[in-house]
Amino acid sequence: MGIPRLTSLLQPYFLETVIGCSNKDCQSHTHRSRPFVIDGPGLAYVVYYRLLASKPIYVNAVDAQPSYHEIGQAILIFLQNLTHCGLTMYYDSRTSDILTFAETTYSEKIYFDGYLPLQKRSVRISRLESYLKQMITFREKYKLFESASLAVDTSPIDATDLLSLSKPVPSKFRGLPAAPFLVPAVLDTLSTSLYADLIEVVPGEADSYCAAAAGRNGGILFTTDSDLLIHNLGPEGAVAFFDQLELQPCDEMSEHRYLSVRLAQPSGIADKLGIDNLCGIAYELKRDPSLSIQETIQRSKNDMDAVGRRLFQEFKSEYEDFQVQSPTPQHTEQEGPQSSIQLLDPRVSEMVLQCCGSSNATVNVYLPFLIEDPSRAAAWNVSSRLRFFAYSLIAFMEPENKVPDILEYSRRDVRIVPLDIHLNNEPSLLDSAVSLNRRLAIIWQHYKNKSNAVIWRIFGMIEVFSWYIESGRAVPSHEATINMFCGYGGKSTSWQDVQLSAQLQAALYSVRILKQILVHVCSKCAVEDVYLDLQRYLTSLPLLKDLIARPNSFRNAVSESEISSILGFIRSFPRAEAHTAELAGNLEASIQSHQSLHSHANDGDAWFTVDAKHKKRKKHAKTPFESRSGSMLPQKPTNNIYGMLANT
Repeated sequence: MGIPRLTSLLQPYFLETVIGCSNKDCQSHTHRSRPFVIDGPGLAYVVYYRLLASKPIYVNAVDAQPSYHEIGQAILIFLQNLTHCGLTMYYDSRTSDILTFAETTYSEKIYFDGYLPLQKRSVRISRLESYLKQMITFREKYKLFESASLAVDTSPIDATDLLSLSKPVPSKFRGLPAAPFLVPAVLDTLSTSLYADLIEVVPGEADSYCAAAAGRNGGILFTTDSDLLIHNLGPEGAVAFFDQLELQPCDEMSEHRYLSVRLAQPSGIADKLGIDNLCGIAYELKRDPSLSIQETIQRSKNDMDAVGRRLFQEFKSEYEDFQVQSPTPQHTEQEGPQSSIQLLDPRVSEMVLQCCGSSNATVNVYLPFLIEDPSRAAAWNVSSRLRFFAYSLIAFMEPENKVPDILEYSRRDVRIVPLDIHLNNEPSLLDSAVSLNRRLAIIWQHYKNKSNAVIWRIFGMIEVFSWYIESGRAVPSHEATINMFCGYGGKSTSWQDVQLSAQLQAALYSVRILKQILVHVCSKCAVEDVYLDLQRYLTSLPLLKDLIARPNSFRNAVSESEISSILGFIRSFPRAEAHTAELAGNLEASIQSHQSLHSHANDGDAWFTVDAKHKKRKKHAKTPFESRSGSMLPQKPTNNIYGMLANT
């Protein structure tokens, strides 16, 4: 997460280096072919901010935010230009072809965090609090914003903007945090591209894996994080910062380009400074960022007392000793943590690793920070039941462990605080799955001819409207609902529009969390058919670039005549569901009364309601989950979160 001023102090020791050229026969820009390693989150953020810097100044900060589709395109252009300049090779498993411009074959990687250790908890909370302060300041400054053109991100992406010395982000765009689902969206793009075999979600911080790979291969590590200068990269490993990477033409008449960067080789820098490594000066700089390079060297050589030596060793071990930081170290080589989390978003991966095989009594979940109105109820509230359902699924997957408590960190009013979720007090998983399946079946029946993106948008909006009705709030107006579905159509964007957009994003991303956890659970346990049915619905969930696309992209997805019908369906659905849930509740009460009067039945069967009909099942029916080893997982008490849906 960076040592203040470390990069700037060491800058004089970086070497201007040509690292690639699209013309292999070029004599002016000769270079040594080397393997590369990329810090995945660093790549995501540098591309995001370079796109933001290229936005026209006349748009407002909300409209200027790059879409996930645009970010995905830019990531691929960035990597394709690296490839074209000879830095990379990759294997296309679909065609079994080796695609390369380099003369030597290497094993390059793009690493993503899959788990951050507990000692980073304070840093993560501090970062969320910083985002919240940004939003509060932005909200106070802008009461309303003028809307820009509906097609902000349609201009082609210029590779030179992405691979050149950074242009500053205009001050009017700096008031907002980055897109909340930036890293998962980049993972989506890469996992469905020719670069899929390069990406790896690791059961720890990506930094350590990047450093180990660069040190092992003598490669170049691309990052934005000055911490990587402190890691042990071996005698040949080097660090290249994205903001110093530049793509330039070979000459005025040539179409070929070359890549250059100021390259930092930590072992070489340490030699020039007359020290063993850079850990000592980094430690002193962290304690006092005002020191000069010579002062840090001098202090690092001074004797320390016992406390100072202990603190320094703790700092040093974080960078020098490569360790898997996953909380679940007991895995076989085939079923290790890497193999089980590759299809998960980093936040979901972190939860899975904490829940499965961990002795932790508490699992910490950090929800992404949404671009929302901080004066209103948190947008994540609208989809709590979807996430609680997902958390219950993963918590009960490990039968031998005590079911943990979940601490879900997100905004509550103007603070970042955890919500303590006691899963053993949650409703029945089975009944909730039945009701969710029925809700999806009704929506699919009505809109089976529409795209998956439209269908899931309708589902997300129903979740939002259900929350408004159930919490006793006034539902959004007809105009606000149109803006929510189709995009902002007026001359200005209101904070209600921003909040509804955030609520819809929260609902849709909560579905994605549920999908990933359910897929993971179904791969580990034998489950009842109702969960397999739900999984089949969830497999239709689009990638983030389509699921959480710019609202304006849905204007052409449905005709104007259909919009009124869809909005009517969305607005009426929650009330109809609440009514049928009430009828089902009355029916269940009658059945339970009937049970108590006839408890002497000889056959020992129990009657209860699963789907608003009399349905009979043995008292000792199997629980929602049964592990492949045959052990039984606990079943939650019966109580339906979603409410029963009548066959309408």
